[in-house]
Amino acid sequence: KQATLHLERSFRSFAVLPAQQQMALFCILQKILFDEELLRALEQVCDDVAGGLWSSQAILAMEELTGSQQQDLTAFLKLVGYRVQGEHPGPQDEVSNQKLFATAYFLVSALAEMPDNATVFLGTCCKLHVIPSLCHLLHALSDDSVCDFQDPTLAPLRDTERFGIVQRLFASADIALERMQFSAKATILKDSCMFPLILCITLSGLYTLSKEHEEHLCQSEVHATSQD
Repeated sequence: KQATLHLERSFRSFAVLPAQQQMALFCILQKILFDEELLRALEQVCDDVAGGLWSSQAILAMEELTGSQQQDLTAFLKLVGYRVQGEHPGPQDEVSNQKLFATAYFLVSALAEMPDNATVFLGTCCKLHVIPSLCHLLHALSDDSVCDFQDPTLAPLRDTERFGIVQRLFASADIALERMQFSAKATILKDSCMFPLILCITLSGLYTLSKEHEEHLCQSEVHATSQD
């Protein structure tokens, strides 16, 4: 729970962005989650920007991207406080909003540390609009290893197919998630702490960006579910 509160503070720079900018960032991140090459290039560029020195690896990573990937990478950097003067980012550019860029770099680094296929499962969860439910689930499980599945906030996860995807996401982070009749139980695999923490970081960042939009969708779904 302490980690959750700390993460809320860590992503404050995202929370205070205009709604339109939040959604633009969230939409680009969804693309990045399904594109490992783009994620690796973005991580390399962010590493170099943070270090204040562009390396040959970053330039090469940029050059190997398609035009569409370069556009997404450039758009992302512009949205997180990096002033791009030319068509593509380079050594001549500079950070105009240090706090916002640092927050984005924190999230990108966490995404890049996720194990194989985990980002794809995470991207699928974004498309299914269950990020608020996953954050609520993690928060509930941090109090106790078992949580009440009758909780209205978890309604979107009652669907068997959705829960299966969530199970696979959690499993990739070394968390065994088991569904019982009216509850869910989570067990962190022995000696594992890094991947569960990375999952918390990525979910918290994505939730902060999509909070208002996603909560509205989830409330609509809860209402629809209660009518079925």
